[in-house]
Amino acid sequence: YTRPTWVEVSLSTLRQNFRAIQNMVGADVTVCAVVKADAYGHGSPDCARALEAEGARWLGVTSTDEGVIVRDAGARSRVLLMSGFWRGEERDVLAQDLTPMVWDPVQIEALDRAAVAAGLASVPVHLKLDTGMGRLGATSEDLPDVLKALARVSRLHLEGVASHLASSD
Repeated sequence: YTRPTWVEVSLSTLRQNFRAIQNMVGADVTVCAVVKADAYGHGSPDCARALEAEGARWLGVTSTDEGVIVRDAGARSRVLLMSGFWRGEERDVLAQDLTPMVWDPVQIEALDRAAVAAGLASVPVHLKLDTGMGRLGATSEDLPDVLKALARVSRLHLEGVASHLASSD
């Protein structure tokens, strides 16, 4: 009641904005359309469907439960779990075909065990690096152990690397 707000979402404008970004970066660059936090309160199911219709091949979400919501809305694009997954969510990550960020050997080993149990031959993961934000990701000190864990597992393959930059400078 203290901050009344009103938001009107124009899915056609969202689609137009996605096209403009894709045109700016070029057709050979893949844009990950971020729909985390219910598309920042704008409705992730509708936004995901609109972005996919415009050609989005990747959707970014925060968590497994957000990924499930996007999948339940019919999204067929790749879905990146930008904040990884919680212990015990490995089966859901795999069953929903979500691509997790990883940065901890325990995560890596648990996901690999779940992939073995599910009979999956290859599961793509993205490595999250902490480059100074101090929130999530492997630090430079942790990185050797994380890379060793990735080398030890049989079903995971490193597809990408990402970081949340600590400063825009």
